[in-house]
Amino acid sequence: MQLSFHEEQNRARYQFWTPEWAAIELVDRFFPDLKPTDLVLEPSCGLGAFLKAIPADVPAIGVEIDPFVSEQCRENTGRRVITGDFISIALPEGITVAVGNPPFSVPLIQSFLHRLVAVELVAPRRVDSSTPFSPS
Repeated sequence: MQLSFHEEQNRARYQFWTPEWAAIELVDRFFPDLKPTDLVLEPSCGLGAFLKAIPADVPAIGVEIDPFVSEQCRENTGRRVITGDFISIALPEGITVAVGNPPFSVPLIQSFLHRLVAVELVAPRRVDSSTPFSPS
């Protein structure tokens, strides 16, 4: 089976999209108290399943490294999407919640956690230091 150019890029970047039904279930279960005063960040938004799952009255922004996918996400969700690498881009102030499904690569997940600690969304002690995902 021959992969398209975008499919090859997706695999190289560990991009496997979260189904919308799964994002809805996760947001409903783990973030039932989101309010219009929150600002939700999805650091690897892909096509926008999590951004679509966030209630419409709750502000949310996504970050997507792939410009083509970033534009698709904007069209799919109507949300603000920053095109760039979550590890190094400037983030808006006031983010209160981070939600999503990062690319499945231990070094990338560690980098995401380090960045979330840097913007004070994850407390260093809240991540178990015995796991390979520890930001310390």
